[in-house]
Amino acid sequence: TAPRIRFLIVLLMNTGCRISELLALKYNDIDVKTKTLTINKQLTKKCDLQDKSKGYWFETAPPKSQSSIRRIPLSDYVMEEFEIHREWHKGQMMRYHFHTDYIFTSLNGNVIDKRTEMVTFKRFYRRIGVPYRSYHVYRHTFGTNLCRNNVPIQVASKLLGHSSINVTGKYYINVDDQQKIDAINKMTLS
Repeated sequence: TAPRIRFLIVLLMNTGCRISELLALKYNDIDVKTKTLTINKQLTKKCDLQDKSKGYWFETAPPKSQSSIRRIPLSDYVMEEFEIHREWHKGQMMRYHFHTDYIFTSLNGNVIDKRTEMVTFKRFYRRIGVPYRSYHVYRHTFGTNLCRNNVPIQVASKLLGHSSINVTGKYYINVDDQQKIDAINKMTLS
């Protein structure tokens, strides 16, 4: 599971995607030629409320909102990690006798529930001696880093799949004291 967790963390940190969007990814959602990731679905857990004996199952559904449908450029680093993951996953498919188009699967080829993956994350973090962080921390870090690196808020909003720049501004723009001082110094007239 470590190679799967590794690539999932790489995508979380470098795309700002929601975990449900990443768990729904299929190999054809990453275009190797254009180095882009297409987000056009999310993984959802379903159950029959009338007949609970049927248990639950997973389906892909449209993403959170229309603005969540997007194409995200991928860095060379992410593409290298993708190739490593794909080769590892091919080996898993051969070893455990399954075939899937999904990028993130269990050892029997089934898609992974985000709650189940959270348990795996917690175990992984405990093993490497790092405090657990929720999936959303990665998304927040990605958005904050975009804004700290002076990426225009409109671009950050599009990459994060927000419905408006107001959402991006509300959650991802953190102005520190040094930025306030720099802003005043730029405005000081002699």
